[in-house]
Amino acid sequence: MNKYFVLLFLPFLFSCSSPVHVNTAAENLEAAKAALNRNYEKDNVEKLGDYEEAKKYLQQISLDTPIEHYQAELLLEEVANRERIDTAFKERKEKEYELEQQSFKNHTSEFQCNKRKEAAETLERIYLSKNLDTHISVRGKFNTIITIECVLFNRPLIYKLVNEGDYLQTLKKVGYEKAIFTDGYEQIWTYDLMN
Repeated sequence: MNKYFVLLFLPFLFSCSSPVHVNTAAENLEAAKAALNRNYEKDNVEKLGDYEEAKKYLQQISLDTPIEHYQAELLLEEVANRERIDTAFKERKEKEYELEQQSFKNHTSEFQCNKRKEAAETLERIYLSKNLDTHISVRGKFNTIITIECVLFNRPLIYKLVNEGDYLQTLKKVGYEKAIFTDGYEQIWTYDLMN
């Protein structure tokens, strides 16, 4: 029974298979032209056509067909020109994006610098309101180093200030990277807030 079943459908199986079609040089040329014209607007660098697909078709045209090959060479020059335009456009867009990001970072950094300076001024006023003659300054490229100067600073007071409470953590949250305490004469205590 299986033999008859196979023999019965054998002609049908062979009729379903179709040969693989290979484009002629003229067909490749027409397909390349169509790809170049697809989504193409003159004087619009964002719509350059599908030059990459066109390039694939054009590269399949061999020297065996001299007329199509010559036309393909001309079109390949157009493809190369569009590639250059597209690359230049993408590079310009990338530079614009980088400048935008840098501008944003600078603005953010400038905002943070001002915020740290204002925080130092506020802290100085708080100390003065508690009758502590304190001078507070910020320095560094982005005002990330705070210097707190008070004649009354000594080892026990700095130890208590640093180890009891969250004084250094608060300074770190504001964005300071280094805190320097000094009595204004010889004693200096430096703390790296990044660790």
